[in-house]
Parts: sequence; C-alpha cells; structure tokens
Amino acid sequence: MDIVPVSRVSDGAGGVAYFEVPNMNNETWISSRPKTHSNDLLERNKSYGDEFKKIIKMIKWWNHQHSSFLQSYHIEVLSLNILTGGFSDFPWDIFGFFKKAHGLCSSSHWHRGSYVDAYLDQTTRQEVLKRLETARDKARDAWHATYGDKDDHEKAIEIWQQVFGDKFPAYGS
Repeated sequence: MDIVPVSRVSDGAGGVAYFEVPNMNNETWISSRPKTHSNDLLERNKSYGDEFKKIIKMIKWWNHQHSSFLQSYHIEVLSLNILTGGFSDFPWDIFGFFKKAHGLCSSSHWHRGSYVDAYLDQTTRQEVLKRLETARDKARDAWHATYGDKDDHEKAIEIWQQVFGDKFPAYGS
C-alpha cells in the first residue's frame, strides 16, 4: 500500500472529478482516480488469479533492487496492460512482463486521461529500457533452465537471484 498526499479537484457540482498527486521528480501534478484504479486492479486480480498481485509485488521489488526508476503506479498500469490472460506460471509470466514492459516503456504510455510515464526524461527512459532488457533476458534464461525436460533448478534460482536480489530464496532452502 502506498500513502500519498493528494489535492482534490472538484467536478463543479460538489463532487470530486479526480485527485492530483504531487510528482516530486519534476514538481508537477499527476491526475489520479484512485478508486477507479483500485477497482481495475481488483477486477484484473479476479480474472488473472491471485498471482496478479504477487507478480506486481515481485516487479516492484525488482524495481527497488535496480534503482527504483519506475514509479509504483506506472508498474501497476504496466501490469494491467501486460497481464491480461490467465495465470500460466511465475517464470513464464514474469518473463512475459519484462518482455512486454520493454516495448511499452520505449514510448509514452497513455492511461485513463494522462501519461503514466511523464516523469521519465529521455536519459532515465533509456536506463529503464536497459534494465528491462537485462531483466527480460535473465528471466528468459531462468525460465529456460527448467522448461520441458530441463531440470536445472539450481541455475534457474541463481539467475532469479540476479533479477530479484539476494532475498530471493537460495537453492535448497
């Protein structure tokens, strides 16, 4: 759960049209509709499976481990756009997330009335793309180590630790 200060924007009839969230990176305001966003996440969790929230947490942890270039909201919107089918398995779905996120982050990403990535300058965007590419390639290699008749779980876990850091469980633990 993220706690964020917001400013309420009236719809002119006494209701709330949307909220503005401060963007401390560039000292602007981001339009937000938290109830709508929360409902979108809940609905996707129902259709995708409970693993939806788990994958988001894993991606946020990956982001934290690799310089926190992406904002939490941006990761959630990427997840809504990427994790659209039902759950397959964690290695495959995480690889798919990084693969598709790389494409989505290569240009501006519009969602519900605003650009969710407006906080990224060109230099930071290029760095995000490099990190997503590395994560994508490592996730593919980790998945491949145990795909089909391959049974190299030790290698897969070693690669996942490179992606998610040393808090990822060690082999045999």
